[in-house]
Amino acid sequence: METTRLILVLSLTVVGMLLWQAWEQDYGRGATESGPVPSADSPLPAPAGPAAPEAPPPGPAANAAPMPGAAPAAENAVARVTIETDVLRLEIGSRGAGIRRAELLRYPVSLEHRDEPFVLLNDSGPDFYVTQGGLLSHQPAPTDTAEFQSSAETHTLAPGSDDLEVPFTWSDAGITVRKIYELRRGSYAIGVRYVPKLFARNERVAIHQRSDAHGRVTSVMVGAIGVGRIGIAFDDSVVTNDGRKPGLHVYGDDPPRLERGDELGVFHLGSTVVLFLPPGGGHRWIEPAGAAVRMGQALARKERR
Repeated sequence: METTRLILVLSLTVVGMLLWQAWEQDYGRGATESGPVPSADSPLPAPAGPAAPEAPPPGPAANAAPMPGAAPAAENAVARVTIETDVLRLEIGSRGAGIRRAELLRYPVSLEHRDEPFVLLNDSGPDFYVTQGGLLSHQPAPTDTAEFQSSAETHTLAPGSDDLEVPFTWSDAGITVRKIYELRRGSYAIGVRYVPKLFARNERVAIHQRSDAHGRVTSVMVGAIGVGRIGIAFDDSVVTNDGRKPGLHVYGDDPPRLERGDELGVFHLGSTVVLFLPPGGGHRWIEPAGAAVRMGQALARKERR
């Protein structure tokens, strides 16, 4: 029994020594080459063969990998669109229409720097963090690297408005998709929605009305290229861009009645309304051409004779 124990101990010792030697060979300090060490006064032997080329001057490495957290230069070079509300300032990149930078305007970075807003998202520096998104489809669809277009470089929540929608448009192979950012006054929530199957041509809805005060009035809702569809508030059956051919709706002797300020129709993304008044009716336009108007605001008045 004692002999068996002694053999096991010696075997474990030998195995441990072999493991230690193998570890030293693989991970320990490399063996030094033996040979005479030249003294300080003896000249060093010249190397055989052609002289080695001089080392290039220090400079940036051609294939140096980016630092962790740093964004590639090409990503930072994309076009930017700024969206600003009362609490948020966003920078949207044209590539993928993702958020490249987000600042919280009501939260300073510190008490010592009250005028510097806290940066929540950033595509540069060690705190790299952005949002990306795209669509998966059997048909051509925008991905997180697709190029989007915007109608302006800056979009700001207007005074008196509570909502701001900023569309970004992508087109390819005859397909147009809009990615829309939705923001509200006083809110940090950022809504995003996609609108596919946009108009590839101009569509119009002409609404003929009989007004007791103004006579026969015609409102033409024009859905330009890039608009999703047009809806009529008083008739859900009238919807554009649904594959049906243009038609005519006649309401006869019992037409829908609209009061002043009632909603007439809605653009899904917005476009233009052309208003026709009867000639010689004595109407006077209240606002000049190009002026901004709000819902329910009077556009013209009929002068009394």
